[in-house]
Amino acid sequence: MYISLFVLVVFSNNLYSQDKFACFQNDKKTELQISVCFNKDYKAKYVKYKGKDETIPLFYSKKETSDIGGVKTYWTETYVEKYRGVITGTYVFTNAGSHGLDVTFKRAKDGKEFYFVIIEELLDADGETYLNHPCF
Repeated sequence: MYISLFVLVVFSNNLYSQDKFACFQNDKKTELQISVCFNKDYKAKYVKYKGKDETIPLFYSKKETSDIGGVKTYWTETYVEKYRGVITGTYVFTNAGSHGLDVTFKRAKDGKEFYFVIIEELLDADGETYLNHPCF
């Protein structure tokens, strides 16, 4: 009885704390793809580039919202990318409601920006942005 209850509690805690993943591709070079891991509160944890083994941690910086006439029209969240302890860029996630989620990465060394959009083909059957498994 106690073992069953313990297993049920552990299983349900893991179920609700499961990470989610969103899959993005560069708007100009579609072969440049990233998988972003989010925690249960939809805060970005790390990014992984397709074809690479390593994940790169992301650190929350700020959130901004846009209000037009008292209605929130979109929000952005900014994260700092640190690769091997060095800041290598920033990711800005933008959610504009029905427009969905997209990402802009600004590389620290030269300020070059890369724009990423959701990979439509990798959405689940219901069109959900967040998957229960890594993109690749």
